[in-house]
Amino acid sequence: MRPPTLPGSGRRLLAGIRVGWGGLLLATLSTTATALYIPALQSTSVANVVVVYATAPFLTTGLAWLVLRERPARRTLAAATGAVVGVAMTAAGGIGGGSAQAARGLALAAGMTLALAGVAVCGRRFRTISQVPATAVSALQLAVLGLLLAPDRWLDTRSLAILAVFGTVQALSLACYVEGARLLPASRAAVLSTADVPLAPLWVWAAFGEVPAGASVAGGLVVLAAVLWDAR
Repeated sequence: MRPPTLPGSGRRLLAGIRVGWGGLLLATLSTTATALYIPALQSTSVANVVVVYATAPFLTTGLAWLVLRERPARRTLAAATGAVVGVAMTAAGGIGGGSAQAARGLALAAGMTLALAGVAVCGRRFRTISQVPATAVSALQLAVLGLLLAPDRWLDTRSLAILAVFGTVQALSLACYVEGARLLPASRAAVLSTADVPLAPLWVWAAFGEVPAGASVAGGLVVLAAVLWDAR
């Protein structure tokens, strides 16, 4: 007796949601980056985290060269250098302290940055991967991780609302990043992603009233100039 078979529409649906080992790798790297990001911010300053994150273009370029044999354009290398300089200006004075907690935060930020570089390279390597199921797998992994590590207490309504907004924005940003990395050279995608870095002090100022320092404004302008120059 033959086993039942799915109609054509069902087979197409399953094919659309199949991620394969490449999609699973991409989702796991995305999960790793997200899981390390929050503890990094809790362990050290935002400035420290963004300085480490500014190395993403170099890490992505190196991984793309090793895995894809993708040689970046000189313009992209120059723009990546300019972006790192700009973020270093933004975070001037933020590095220091020398505490064990700060060192832990820097290590977590480095792991997050390496994972994001891997996401960009995977998106470029496995271009046929459907981004929606890969993002869904990452969200499921994070949900399981959260259930395992979350404190044994109920969250109030305000905390649940904040988590809902965070989850929505985070999922959208990762989906857009992975889709962009699939369409662009990995090194260029990483450079474009650094446009987020100088915005971090502005978001903190808007939410908590912390006025950005002059170095933050100057560094932000340098990073944005590098990104726009590379993207033109």
